[in-house]
Amino acid sequence: MIIFTKPLVKKLFKNNDNTKMNKDSLIGKQAIVIKDINTLESKGQVKVNGELWSAFTENPNETIQKGSTVIIEDIEGVKLKVKKL
Repeated sequence: MIIFTKPLVKKLFKNNDNTKMNKDSLIGKQAIVIKDINTLESKGQVKVNGELWSAFTENPNETIQKGSTVIIEDIEGVKLKVKKL
C-alpha cells in the first residue's frame, strides 16, 4: 500500500522552495522605531509587520530616535540589525 500511495502523498505535500522564510521576508523591509536604539546601551525596539523586535545598529556612535523609519539589514539571533533611512 505504501508503494502505491507514496507518489500521491509527494504530489499533495510538495515542498515549494520559493516560499520565503521569516528571516528572508524581513530583510529589506522598513520598520518604525518604538524605543530609541542606542548601541552603547544595547537597547532598542522596532515594529515591523505588527510585531515588536529588539533592534540594534552597527554604528557605535549612532542613536536612532523613537518614531524614525529604519531598514532591516539582517537578523542576528532574535535581534534585527537596522540602518536609519
